[in-house]
Amino acid sequence: MGRITKVKPPTNFERSQAFQANLARKEIQESIIAYMCAEFAIPGMPIYSGGLGVLAGDTMRSAADLGLPFVGVGMLFRDGYFNQLIIDGEQVASPVQWDPYQDERLVQLVGENGAPLSVAVPMANGFANAALWGMMLQGQSGANVPFVFLDTTSTPNLSEFAGITNQLYASDPDGAKAKMMRIMQNMILGIGGMMALSLLGIDPDFIHLNEGHPAFAILKYIQQNSFGKELTPEQLTKVMSVFSFTTHTQVPAGFDFFPKELLRRIMADPFLFELAVKYGFNPLDSNSISLAHLSLRLSGRINGVSQQHAEISRERIFPGHDEIFGITNGVHLLTWTCREMAKLFDKYCPEWREYPLKLGDILSQKGNKQFREELWEAHQQAKGRLLEKVNAMREGKKPYEKEIPTIGFARRFASYKRALLLFQDEEQLIKIAKESGGLQLVFAGKAHPADNIGKEMVAEVIRRGEALEKRINGLIKFEFLPQYDMGIAQDLVAGVDFWLNTPIETEEASGTSGMKAVGVLNISTLAGWWIEGAFEDGTGWTIQSDPSLARPNDPDHYRETAPGLYKALDEALRAYRNKEPDIDKRINSIGLIASYFNTHRMVLEYMEKVFQQERRIQLPTGLASAEAPKSLAERLYQINNAIQQIMLAGTEFSIIHSIFASTALDIIPGSFKITRYEVHGYSARVDARWEKNQRGRIINIKNPEDSAFIRWRDLEKDFAHEVMADVIKTRSPQIIFNPENDSRCKRDGQIVSKTPFIMVPEFLNGEVIGVYKIDFKDFDKGNAGVEALEGLVKNILQVVGIKKTEIWRKKLEDDLYSFIGENGLIEWVCTLLTSGGFSEMPRYASQANRAAIFLADDKGNLTGKTAVGNTQTTAHWKDLEKLSTGLHEKDVESHLRQLDHSKLSLNGHIVNANIGKGINTEISFQNGRADFVPIEGIDNREVYKWLKKISGLMRIDGHKEPDKYVVVPIRDLNGKFLGVIYVDNAFSPDEPINIEKIRFIAEALGKALGSLRRHRS
Repeated sequence: MGRITKVKPPTNFERSQAFQANLARKEIQESIIAYMCAEFAIPGMPIYSGGLGVLAGDTMRSAADLGLPFVGVGMLFRDGYFNQLIIDGEQVASPVQWDPYQDERLVQLVGENGAPLSVAVPMANGFANAALWGMMLQGQSGANVPFVFLDTTSTPNLSEFAGITNQLYASDPDGAKAKMMRIMQNMILGIGGMMALSLLGIDPDFIHLNEGHPAFAILKYIQQNSFGKELTPEQLTKVMSVFSFTTHTQVPAGFDFFPKELLRRIMADPFLFELAVKYGFNPLDSNSISLAHLSLRLSGRINGVSQQHAEISRERIFPGHDEIFGITNGVHLLTWTCREMAKLFDKYCPEWREYPLKLGDILSQKGNKQFREELWEAHQQAKGRLLEKVNAMREGKKPYEKEIPTIGFARRFASYKRALLLFQDEEQLIKIAKESGGLQLVFAGKAHPADNIGKEMVAEVIRRGEALEKRINGLIKFEFLPQYDMGIAQDLVAGVDFWLNTPIETEEASGTSGMKAVGVLNISTLAGWWIEGAFEDGTGWTIQSDPSLARPNDPDHYRETAPGLYKALDEALRAYRNKEPDIDKRINSIGLIASYFNTHRMVLEYMEKVFQQERRIQLPTGLASAEAPKSLAERLYQINNAIQQIMLAGTEFSIIHSIFASTALDIIPGSFKITRYEVHGYSARVDARWEKNQRGRIINIKNPEDSAFIRWRDLEKDFAHEVMADVIKTRSPQIIFNPENDSRCKRDGQIVSKTPFIMVPEFLNGEVIGVYKIDFKDFDKGNAGVEALEGLVKNILQVVGIKKTEIWRKKLEDDLYSFIGENGLIEWVCTLLTSGGFSEMPRYASQANRAAIFLADDKGNLTGKTAVGNTQTTAHWKDLEKLSTGLHEKDVESHLRQLDHSKLSLNGHIVNANIGKGINTEISFQNGRADFVPIEGIDNREVYKWLKKISGLMRIDGHKEPDKYVVVPIRDLNGKFLGVIYVDNAFSPDEPINIEKIRFIAEALGKALGSLRRHRS
């Protein structure tokens, strides 16, 4: 028998050296992103309180899975948040007993001499020393993301500093000590965090402030770079190119405000304090400092955590900060998907772990009876595991049963989340429970120890729930699970049948608990992320409020929301009893919610929109201390630079609005009006219009949604239509500073445009798709700088065109992937081809046309769907599968199939191809096969008659038969022939058909269909 050699575990010194060596790796040092947050939810480490920390932890987990160069910066709280006990129906808080030295994942960092590494943050009465700890988080890709934690407890400190990192969000009855402690904690996180990164040799390209707590990091960065108190425009640009900020709340209590004098007493460094006052002043109270405003004013990219949150932040919370945009939150699916669901996904969608978007493929399983049964069984297993834990707490009470519907509610107990809403009308709740054969409620959540209202709400929920159960002898069962944390949350979101979310609609920034309920159905008010995730109640049920029921003595709107809650709950339980409608929605929930509302998607969106240097806005709004431009040329340079950066910064479809609604154009002297015309052939429409109002703000003054295409001459009385014709013909701007002397600006001898104006073409793929007209009023013609202004506007709109091409291409591909069922996919593409797509997309073919998509089955038979419509009408559909006869359809089908198998060695030649019955067409071959088939000037109409018959196109009286049509093959990425797209110009015979755009759609469609069929098989 061989000798067993005992391996000696590495020492702390060895582990510290290994950690620091890992930090120095080239792939980590390149383009590093420092992610700073007050809390991170890491299992087994009680250094988080709730949603903010869970989101930060999920973000880092996805960064590790994706192999992205993130470094987490946080604090190591010795007493954590708090332990929650329920004693006599009330919450009692106690410190968490936790020793980081016993956690093998953590290593206390030491220097070459073995001495602990620490940083010293100057504060009143001395320095607060913070020791550094490290941890590596490994993702499923095998990549590691490091954390650096600061800790004032494990290093020598004055007594007043030693406890800074004792407790997260420390509380105090009178609030003064708590504010002082919060300032010191934020200084350790922000200032100490920057010092720690520097000490470890980490020079981040980007520093992200997850909420305002680490905002002091910006001040330290300015000091480390030897910038002065009065930042130059170049220095301010540098700061803003590094820092970004996510705001997480739209409730005033969620923001940190500190008295200026209190901050002065604590922040010993006068340089940092003066910067804090200069950039962090509270606009509502000159005697206080706002960390949120400090972050807003010095960050180059600012986002909210849902689309509604971004809108409310711009309009209500931070008015004037129009640059705030939305990146909707997500959750880490590998953390929150229970093992039963994960096993099911592995079977039916094996790529979901690396590519959560692939969970959209689950939608195609709706008709799969076996999958439906396995999905239901997977949920029942997760439910049984939860109920086993619940029943362990119910000594002497009726146990929870798997057959009875179970509702879960768990979150931080804040008044706006309305935990008591379910109990508003107990008689109605009892009636619903009787119809369902019973109802089981599971509640959990903590209230901050200093939040007396929250603690009272916990006690009231417990009192009313237990009393209700006792009164009706267990028809409704109630249990409150104490010590809510990630572990309890994982069991809850997987094991309940319905997840209840009842916040006041305008006060929930995002919320993520419902996203964690993978395969579980949401019942939610229309708030936060659910506005985007409800999908017209295809994935759950929306609680509709009735404002007419509002009462002044009901500030949390219980009366107006409760009826909608009971209605939604009743509908949900009816679906549950019928089972099949319930399963349909569970499949939708997986395919539409889990596939999108995850941190993989979210982190990649941050990488695209935030952590890209070229997307930075270089000229901040209203903060640059630069002198006013001394000349027109300098002014134009500023405008040009600002608008280009705005363009590069944005990826939303409102990108044109972002340019003209931005304060960057405030630099233009005088007043002006901007009109965008969407142009197609010989018609156009007013798409949008902006003007500078009396306050100097640029506002949108026209809603383009209801506008229709009309002839140029009839657009508006002051419209110089002949100038537009010249813009399109010459493909160059037209500058008219003296319209009274230009015949093109007259109509029937009358001047139609009296103010100087510029018209500039907008390009997409080399084609003019729009024209901008900018009317200048009170403009100093002597200072106009015609050539400079022409170059400026032309440059702006060319950038717009180039950018829009990339955006629309990505949007098209994303939307194709989101429609997993072939029917929905084909209908969407046909709509795109016939009506030109949604209002935000360019026209991909002619202004109005007909289109048909014929898909080939394994035997090469072509069937499909068709649309007829134009920009004023809705597309009408005909099902082609039932139509199997026609004059020559078999001959044409055979010809179209052969396009993929042509052996002709022809390149770039036009040949006549006889496809039977005397029908001749012209086919263009490239590289031995027909990539697309333009057919023009058809004399023999047999082909058209066949297409008309088989596709069921109707209502064509009064329209010419097409002068042109195109047939474009659809192929997947491997070149396999999947079918064809047919488009004709019967409704607009004078307009050309853009073959390149149709081919682009065919390529994207082939990519999507190929993916669908590959995974389906």
